[in-house]
Amino acid sequence: MSIKVNDSKDPVAEQDSLLVQIDYANQPIPNNRLPKGLYYSFKDKWVDMITLLTPAIKKIVTANTTVPAWGSITGTLSNQTDLQSALDNKMSSDLTDSHIFVGDATNKATDVAITGDVTIDNTGATTLANTSVTAGTYGNSTNVPQIVVDSKGRITGASNVGVSISGALGYTPEDVSNKATSLTSPDNTKYPTTLATQTALDLKANLTQVATVLFKSITQTIVTGKTAETCIYAIPLPRDGFNYMINVYSQAQVTTFLGAGITQRFRVGSFASPIDGVTGTNSIGLQTLLATNGVASPNQIPLKRNFTLYGGASGSIYGLVTGSNVSDDANTLTSFTSLASKDFTVQNYLYVTFNPSNVGAIVTHNQILVTAIKI
Repeated sequence: MSIKVNDSKDPVAEQDSLLVQIDYANQPIPNNRLPKGLYYSFKDKWVDMITLLTPAIKKIVTANTTVPAWGSITGTLSNQTDLQSALDNKMSSDLTDSHIFVGDATNKATDVAITGDVTIDNTGATTLANTSVTAGTYGNSTNVPQIVVDSKGRITGASNVGVSISGALGYTPEDVSNKATSLTSPDNTKYPTTLATQTALDLKANLTQVATVLFKSITQTIVTGKTAETCIYAIPLPRDGFNYMINVYSQAQVTTFLGAGITQRFRVGSFASPIDGVTGTNSIGLQTLLATNGVASPNQIPLKRNFTLYGGASGSIYGLVTGSNVSDDANTLTSFTSLASKDFTVQNYLYVTFNPSNVGAIVTHNQILVTAIKI
Protein backbone atom coordinates (compact mmCIF):
# COMPACT_ATOMS: atom_id res chain seq x y z
CA MET A 1 0.00 0.00 0.00
CA SER A 2 1.31 3.42 -0.98
CA ILE A 3 0.50 6.64 0.87
CA LYS A 4 0.39 9.91 -1.01
CA VAL A 5 0.19 13.45 0.27
CA ASN A 6 -1.34 15.86 -2.26
CA ASP A 7 -1.51 19.66 -2.16
CA SER A 8 -3.99 20.68 -4.84
CA LYS A 9 -2.59 18.76 -7.79
CA ASP A 10 -4.58 16.20 -9.60
CA PRO A 11 -4.10 12.99 -7.61
CA VAL A 12 -3.92 9.78 -9.51
CA ALA A 13 -5.94 6.96 -8.01
CA GLU A 14 -3.80 3.91 -7.74
CA GLN A 15 -5.14 0.64 -6.49
CA ASP A 16 -4.74 -0.02 -2.75
CA SER A 17 -3.41 3.45 -1.89
CA LEU A 18 -4.14 6.06 0.75
CA LEU A 19 -4.33 9.73 -0.06
CA VAL A 20 -4.01 12.58 2.37
CA GLN A 21 -5.44 15.62 0.62
CA ILE A 22 -4.20 18.76 2.38
CA ASP A 23 -5.91 21.23 0.03
CA TYR A 24 -8.56 21.18 -2.68
CA ALA A 25 -7.49 19.15 -5.77
CA ASN A 26 -8.23 20.23 -9.33
CA GLN A 27 -9.58 16.85 -10.24
CA PRO A 28 -13.31 16.46 -9.64
CA ILE A 29 -14.43 13.16 -8.17
CA PRO A 30 -16.81 12.39 -9.75
CA ASN A 31 -18.06 15.89 -10.61
CA ASN A 32 -16.68 17.75 -7.60
CA ARG A 33 -13.30 18.97 -6.59
CA LEU A 34 -11.45 16.70 -4.16
CA PRO A 35 -11.61 18.40 -0.69
CA LYS A 36 -9.14 18.00 2.12
CA GLY A 37 -9.39 14.67 3.81
CA LEU A 38 -8.31 11.08 3.89
CA TYR A 39 -9.05 8.86 0.89
CA TYR A 40 -8.63 5.24 -0.16
CA SER A 41 -8.33 4.14 -3.76
CA PHE A 42 -11.06 1.74 -4.77
CA LYS A 43 -11.44 0.66 -8.39
CA ASP A 44 -9.22 3.53 -9.49
CA LYS A 45 -11.29 6.06 -7.63
CA TRP A 46 -10.62 7.93 -4.42
CA VAL A 47 -13.18 7.05 -1.77
CA ASP A 48 -13.61 9.26 1.32
CA MET A 49 -12.62 7.24 4.42
CA ILE A 50 -15.69 8.59 6.22
CA THR A 51 -17.88 6.43 4.04
CA LEU A 52 -15.92 3.37 5.11
CA LEU A 53 -16.43 3.91 8.91
CA THR A 54 -19.20 2.37 11.02
CA PRO A 55 -22.22 4.57 11.52
CA ALA A 56 -21.44 5.17 15.23
CA ILE A 57 -17.83 6.25 14.61
CA LYS A 58 -18.84 8.16 11.55
CA LYS A 59 -21.32 10.15 13.63
CA ILE A 60 -18.66 11.11 16.19
CA VAL A 61 -16.11 12.11 13.56
CA THR A 62 -18.44 14.09 11.31
CA ALA A 63 -20.17 15.95 14.16
CA ASN A 64 -16.87 17.17 15.66
CA THR A 65 -18.67 20.06 17.40
CA THR A 66 -18.49 18.96 21.08
CA VAL A 67 -15.90 17.35 23.26
CA PRO A 68 -16.94 13.79 24.24
CA ALA A 69 -17.55 13.04 27.91
CA TRP A 70 -14.82 11.10 29.61
CA GLY A 71 -16.68 9.11 32.22
CA SER A 72 -15.76 10.03 35.81
CA ILE A 73 -12.97 12.40 34.80
CA THR A 74 -13.86 15.79 36.32
CA GLY A 75 -14.23 18.67 33.86
CA THR A 76 -13.63 18.59 30.17
CA LEU A 77 -10.66 17.95 27.92
CA SER A 78 -11.07 21.00 25.73
CA ASN A 79 -7.98 21.64 23.69
CA GLN A 80 -6.46 18.37 24.96
CA THR A 81 -4.99 16.38 22.14
CA ASP A 82 -3.08 13.95 24.34
CA LEU A 83 -5.39 11.74 26.45
CA GLN A 84 -2.43 10.33 28.38
CA SER A 85 -1.44 13.86 29.36
CA ALA A 86 -4.97 14.45 30.65
CA LEU A 87 -4.92 11.24 32.68
CA ASP A 88 -1.49 12.03 34.10
CA ASN A 89 -2.89 15.26 35.49
CA LYS A 90 -5.49 13.35 37.48
CA MET A 91 -4.84 11.96 41.02
CA SER A 92 -2.63 8.91 41.16
CA SER A 93 -3.33 5.95 43.48
CA ASP A 94 0.35 5.71 44.33
CA LEU A 95 1.01 6.48 48.02
CA THR A 96 4.17 6.25 50.14
CA ASP A 97 4.26 3.45 52.69
CA SER A 98 2.49 4.50 55.94
CA HIS A 99 1.46 7.90 54.49
CA ILE A 100 -2.05 9.31 53.97
CA PHE A 101 -3.66 11.70 51.47
CA VAL A 102 -4.34 15.16 52.89
CA GLY A 103 -5.93 18.10 51.10
CA ASP A 104 -3.41 20.95 50.72
CA ALA A 105 -3.99 24.70 50.50
CA THR A 106 -4.97 24.35 46.83
CA ASN A 107 -7.54 21.69 47.66
CA LYS A 108 -5.53 18.89 46.10
CA ALA A 109 -4.78 15.55 47.71
CA THR A 110 -1.19 15.38 48.85
CA ASP A 111 0.92 12.46 50.04
CA VAL A 112 1.96 13.22 53.66
CA ALA A 113 3.25 11.33 56.71
CA ILE A 114 1.32 11.44 60.01
CA THR A 115 3.28 13.25 62.72
CA GLY A 116 2.57 14.41 66.28
CA ASP A 117 0.95 12.33 69.02
CA VAL A 118 -0.13 9.45 66.79
CA THR A 119 1.41 7.37 63.99
CA ILE A 120 -0.07 4.89 61.50
CA ASP A 121 1.34 1.82 59.80
CA ASN A 122 0.56 0.35 56.37
CA THR A 123 -2.18 -1.86 57.88
CA GLY A 124 -4.13 1.16 59.12
CA ALA A 125 -3.27 0.59 62.81
CA THR A 126 -2.57 3.77 64.79
CA THR A 127 -0.17 4.09 67.72
CA LEU A 128 -0.16 6.78 70.42
CA ALA A 129 3.14 8.45 71.16
CA ASN A 130 4.72 7.45 74.47
CA THR A 131 4.69 9.92 77.36
CA SER A 132 7.24 10.09 80.15
CA VAL A 133 4.97 8.09 82.49
CA THR A 134 6.16 4.64 83.52
CA ALA A 135 3.46 2.03 83.02
CA GLY A 136 2.25 0.53 86.30
CA THR A 137 -0.17 0.82 89.24
CA TYR A 138 0.03 3.88 91.47
CA GLY A 139 -1.31 4.19 95.02
CA ASN A 140 -1.39 1.62 97.84
CA SER A 141 -2.26 1.34 101.53
CA THR A 142 0.23 4.06 102.48
CA ASN A 143 0.38 6.20 99.31
CA VAL A 144 -2.00 8.06 97.03
CA PRO A 145 -1.29 8.62 93.31
CA GLN A 146 -0.36 12.15 92.19
CA ILE A 147 -1.31 12.63 88.51
CA VAL A 148 -0.20 15.34 86.01
CA VAL A 149 -2.51 15.91 83.01
CA ASP A 150 -1.63 18.14 80.01
CA SER A 151 -3.98 20.35 77.97
CA LYS A 152 -4.75 17.44 75.64
CA GLY A 153 -6.00 15.28 78.50
CA ARG A 154 -2.97 12.99 78.50
CA ILE A 155 -1.36 11.76 81.71
CA THR A 156 2.18 13.09 81.51
CA GLY A 157 3.27 12.44 85.07
CA ALA A 158 2.44 9.98 87.87
CA SER A 159 4.00 9.38 91.25
CA ASN A 160 3.20 8.00 94.70
CA VAL A 161 2.76 10.44 97.58
CA GLY A 162 2.79 9.22 101.17
CA VAL A 163 -0.43 9.69 103.13
CA SER A 164 -0.20 11.64 106.37
CA ILE A 165 -2.90 10.24 108.66
CA SER A 166 -1.89 12.64 111.41
CA GLY A 167 -2.16 15.59 109.04
CA ALA A 168 -5.60 14.55 107.86
CA LEU A 169 -7.01 13.83 111.33
CA GLY A 170 -5.26 16.62 113.21
CA TYR A 171 -3.70 14.21 115.70
CA THR A 172 -1.56 11.08 115.74
CA PRO A 173 -3.66 7.90 116.06
CA GLU A 174 -2.68 5.39 118.69
CA ASP A 175 -1.09 2.09 117.89
CA VAL A 176 -3.80 -0.57 117.65
CA SER A 177 -1.57 -3.03 119.46
CA ASN A 178 -1.51 -0.63 122.42
CA LYS A 179 -5.26 -0.03 122.58
CA ALA A 180 -5.83 -2.13 125.68
CA THR A 181 -3.56 0.02 127.81
CA SER A 182 -4.07 3.35 126.02
CA LEU A 183 -7.71 3.50 127.14
CA THR A 184 -6.50 4.56 130.58
CA SER A 185 -3.83 6.98 129.36
CA PRO A 186 -4.34 10.53 130.69
CA ASP A 187 -4.44 12.21 127.24
CA ASN A 188 -6.74 9.78 125.39
CA THR A 189 -9.84 11.96 125.84
CA LYS A 190 -8.90 13.92 122.72
CA TYR A 191 -9.33 10.80 120.62
CA PRO A 192 -13.02 10.34 119.73
CA THR A 193 -12.63 6.62 119.00
CA THR A 194 -10.99 5.70 122.29
CA LEU A 195 -13.29 8.04 124.20
CA ALA A 196 -16.36 6.34 122.76
CA THR A 197 -14.84 2.94 123.52
CA GLN A 198 -14.15 3.94 127.09
CA THR A 199 -17.72 5.20 127.51
CA ALA A 200 -19.03 1.89 126.20
CA LEU A 201 -16.82 0.01 128.65
CA ASP A 202 -18.03 2.22 131.48
CA LEU A 203 -21.62 1.42 130.60
CA LYS A 204 -20.87 -2.27 130.38
CA ALA A 205 -19.10 -2.27 133.74
CA ASN A 206 -21.78 -0.03 135.31
CA LEU A 207 -19.19 2.36 136.72
CA THR A 208 -19.98 5.21 139.11
CA GLN A 209 -21.99 8.12 137.66
CA VAL A 210 -22.88 6.19 134.49
CA ALA A 211 -26.62 5.43 134.33
CA THR A 212 -27.56 1.89 133.34
CA VAL A 213 -31.00 1.02 131.98
CA LEU A 214 -32.31 -1.91 133.98
CA PHE A 215 -35.56 -2.09 132.03
CA LYS A 216 -37.58 -0.12 129.47
CA SER A 217 -40.76 -0.70 127.47
CA ILE A 218 -43.36 1.23 125.48
CA THR A 219 -45.44 -1.85 124.69
CA GLN A 220 -49.00 -1.46 125.97
CA THR A 221 -50.17 -4.00 128.54
CA ILE A 222 -53.92 -4.33 129.13
CA VAL A 223 -55.10 -5.37 132.62
CA THR A 224 -58.74 -6.57 132.63
CA GLY A 225 -60.84 -9.41 134.02
CA LYS A 226 -59.06 -9.16 137.39
CA THR A 227 -60.52 -8.85 140.89
CA ALA A 228 -57.23 -9.08 142.85
CA GLU A 229 -53.85 -7.40 142.73
CA THR A 230 -51.85 -8.62 139.73
CA CYS A 231 -48.22 -8.12 138.63
CA ILE A 232 -47.37 -7.10 135.06
CA TYR A 233 -43.54 -6.72 135.41
CA ALA A 234 -40.86 -8.41 137.60
CA ILE A 235 -37.61 -6.47 136.98
CA PRO A 236 -34.31 -7.93 138.34
CA LEU A 237 -32.43 -5.59 140.74
CA PRO A 238 -28.62 -5.43 141.13
CA ARG A 239 -27.14 -8.05 143.47
CA ASP A 240 -23.41 -7.27 143.20
CA GLY A 241 -23.23 -5.81 146.72
CA PHE A 242 -22.82 -2.18 145.55
CA ASN A 243 -25.07 0.77 146.36
CA TYR A 244 -27.32 2.28 143.69
CA MET A 245 -29.60 5.20 142.99
CA ILE A 246 -32.64 3.68 141.22
CA ASN A 247 -35.08 5.79 139.22
CA VAL A 248 -38.47 4.32 138.23
CA TYR A 249 -41.16 5.90 136.04
CA SER A 250 -44.32 3.99 135.10
CA GLN A 251 -47.33 5.47 133.27
CA ALA A 252 -50.80 3.86 133.09
CA GLN A 253 -54.39 4.90 132.33
CA VAL A 254 -57.65 3.63 133.77
CA THR A 255 -59.69 3.42 130.57
CA THR A 256 -62.77 1.78 132.12
CA PHE A 257 -63.39 2.39 135.81
CA LEU A 258 -65.61 -0.03 137.72
CA GLY A 259 -65.65 -1.12 141.37
CA ALA A 260 -63.36 0.35 144.04
CA GLY A 261 -60.40 2.69 143.50
CA ILE A 262 -57.57 1.28 141.39
CA THR A 263 -53.96 1.66 142.53
CA GLN A 264 -50.65 1.32 140.70
CA ARG A 265 -47.99 -0.04 143.05
CA PHE A 266 -44.25 -0.79 143.21
CA ARG A 267 -43.22 -3.79 145.35
CA VAL A 268 -40.02 -5.75 145.95
CA GLY A 269 -39.54 -9.49 146.51
CA SER A 270 -37.56 -12.57 145.54
CA PHE A 271 -40.10 -14.37 143.33
CA ALA A 272 -39.65 -14.19 139.58
CA SER A 273 -43.33 -14.92 138.88
CA PRO A 274 -45.54 -13.96 141.80
CA ILE A 275 -49.19 -15.07 141.74
CA ASP A 276 -52.25 -12.79 141.97
CA GLY A 277 -53.86 -11.88 145.29
CA VAL A 278 -52.67 -12.23 148.87
CA THR A 279 -52.74 -15.97 149.45
CA GLY A 280 -49.40 -17.79 149.62
CA THR A 281 -45.85 -16.60 150.27
CA ASN A 282 -45.33 -16.03 146.54
CA SER A 283 -48.49 -13.97 146.11
CA ILE A 284 -47.94 -10.43 144.90
CA GLY A 285 -49.99 -8.94 147.74
CA LEU A 286 -47.52 -10.24 150.33
CA GLN A 287 -44.42 -8.69 148.70
CA THR A 288 -42.93 -5.55 150.31
CA LEU A 289 -44.71 -2.34 149.25
CA LEU A 290 -42.52 0.51 147.97
CA ALA A 291 -44.90 3.07 146.39
CA THR A 292 -48.58 3.68 145.54
CA ASN A 293 -50.77 6.03 143.50
CA GLY A 294 -54.47 5.44 142.95
CA VAL A 295 -57.55 6.91 141.26
CA ALA A 296 -61.30 6.41 141.58
CA SER A 297 -62.22 7.50 138.04
CA PRO A 298 -61.06 6.91 134.45
CA ASN A 299 -57.83 8.92 134.73
CA GLN A 300 -54.13 8.31 134.34
CA ILE A 301 -52.20 6.94 137.32
CA PRO A 302 -48.48 7.70 136.79
CA LEU A 303 -45.95 6.63 139.39
CA LYS A 304 -42.39 7.99 139.68
CA ARG A 305 -39.94 7.19 142.47
CA ASN A 306 -36.25 7.69 143.31
CA PHE A 307 -35.00 4.87 145.53
CA THR A 308 -31.66 4.25 147.21
CA LEU A 309 -30.64 0.60 147.15
CA TYR A 310 -28.00 -0.40 149.70
CA GLY A 311 -26.45 -3.63 148.54
CA GLY A 312 -25.09 -6.62 150.43
CA ALA A 313 -26.54 -9.39 152.57
CA SER A 314 -28.09 -6.84 154.94
CA GLY A 315 -29.26 -4.49 152.26
CA SER A 316 -32.23 -2.15 152.21
CA ILE A 317 -34.29 0.19 150.04
CA TYR A 318 -34.80 3.80 151.08
CA GLY A 319 -37.51 6.10 149.66
CA LEU A 320 -40.72 8.08 150.12
CA VAL A 321 -43.10 6.69 152.75
CA THR A 322 -46.03 4.69 151.35
CA GLY A 323 -48.85 6.13 153.47
CA SER A 324 -50.33 8.42 150.74
CA ASN A 325 -50.99 8.49 147.00
CA VAL A 326 -48.17 10.54 145.39
CA SER A 327 -47.49 10.41 141.65
CA ASP A 328 -43.94 11.91 141.86
CA ASP A 329 -41.81 11.99 144.99
CA ALA A 330 -40.11 15.15 143.72
CA ASN A 331 -43.39 17.06 144.11
CA THR A 332 -44.10 16.35 147.79
CA LEU A 333 -42.73 17.32 151.19
CA THR A 334 -43.40 13.87 152.64
CA SER A 335 -40.39 12.34 154.38
CA PHE A 336 -38.17 9.48 153.16
CA THR A 337 -37.66 6.32 155.16
CA SER A 338 -36.36 2.75 154.96
CA LEU A 339 -38.95 0.80 152.96
CA ALA A 340 -37.50 -2.73 152.81
CA SER A 341 -34.70 -4.83 154.31
CA LYS A 342 -33.42 -7.55 151.98
CA ASP A 343 -30.45 -9.78 151.24
CA PHE A 344 -29.39 -8.19 147.99
CA THR A 345 -26.71 -10.79 147.32
CA VAL A 346 -29.57 -12.98 146.05
CA GLN A 347 -31.84 -11.99 143.18
CA ASN A 348 -34.67 -9.62 144.10
CA TYR A 349 -37.23 -8.09 141.76
CA LEU A 350 -39.01 -4.77 141.39
CA TYR A 351 -42.71 -5.43 140.72
CA VAL A 352 -45.25 -3.22 138.91
CA THR A 353 -48.82 -4.12 139.97
CA PHE A 354 -52.48 -3.04 139.73
CA ASN A 355 -55.46 -3.99 141.98
CA PRO A 356 -58.82 -3.72 140.14
CA SER A 357 -61.83 -5.10 142.10
CA ASN A 358 -64.24 -5.49 139.17
CA VAL A 359 -63.71 -7.81 136.19
CA GLY A 360 -65.06 -5.10 133.88
CA ALA A 361 -62.41 -2.54 134.88
CA ILE A 362 -59.69 -1.92 132.30
CA VAL A 363 -56.21 -0.52 132.95
CA THR A 364 -53.84 0.23 130.06
CA HIS A 365 -50.12 0.40 130.93
CA ASN A 366 -48.20 2.46 128.34
CA GLN A 367 -44.54 2.82 129.31
CA ILE A 368 -41.86 2.16 131.91
CA LEU A 369 -38.22 3.14 132.41
CA VAL A 370 -35.94 1.88 135.21
CA THR A 371 -32.36 3.19 135.47
CA ALA A 372 -29.61 2.66 138.04
CA ILE A 373 -26.43 4.57 138.90
CA LYS A 374 -23.76 2.85 140.94
CA ILE A 375 -22.65 4.91 143.93
